[in-house]
Order: sequence, then structure tokens, then C-alpha cells
Amino acid sequence: MQSDGDIYVSLNAGLPNFFSYRFDGDSDTGVGYVLGIAYSRPEFGTRLALSYTSPIDLTFSGQEGRVLGAAGATPALSDTRFGVEMPATLSLDFQQGIATNTALFGRIQQSRMGI
Repeated sequence: MQSDGDIYVSLNAGLPNFFSYRFDGDSDTGVGYVLGIAYSRPEFGTRLALSYTSPIDLTFSGQEGRVLGAAGATPALSDTRFGVEMPATLSLDFQQGIATNTALFGRIQQSRMGI
């Protein structure tokens, strides 16, 4: 998984540039894995699959700054670094044939830290 992002927030309390925050982030790539098992009965159009996706750790580095003051003020950006953990997921997928050209299907998924 690769992720990156930039954030800019500006609060205007009746004054231009009353408060602003900016983060310019670099991208990071994290590696995870997926494990699964499936059960199928083709004659009934039935399929059941359970899969687990591991958590993925990302560490973002970039520059951030805050400004309190007059319009046009440029924030002084400082280096920053923080980590994010994309949560593990557990998914149950199902499919059931209900007519010749019709199937019912769905997914139940749980995502949370520390599964």
C-alpha cells in the first residue's frame, strides 16, 4: 500500500488568515499480507470465503506549520514525522444462487486495530 497527502486548514473568524495549518507530506509504502480460505458448492451456487488482511504500518515525514496572524503571512514549516497503522481486517464473503440467472451475495467485514 502506498499513501501520501497534503493538508491545508484555514479558519476565518471574520479575519483573513486568522488561523491556518499546513502539512506537506511525503509518500510511504507499507507491505502486508492476505490469508484466506474458501468453501464452494457449484451445484447449489454456494460460495463462502473467509479472509484476513494484516495491518500495514506507514511512517509519514514532511513539513508542517501553523500561522496565527495577518493575511498573507507565510507559515514557518518545520520537519515532522509520525506513524499510522492501517487496521487489520477480517472478511466473510458469501454467495448463494437463488435462480438460474440470479445470485444473492454479500460481505461482512470487521476492521480494527490489533485483531
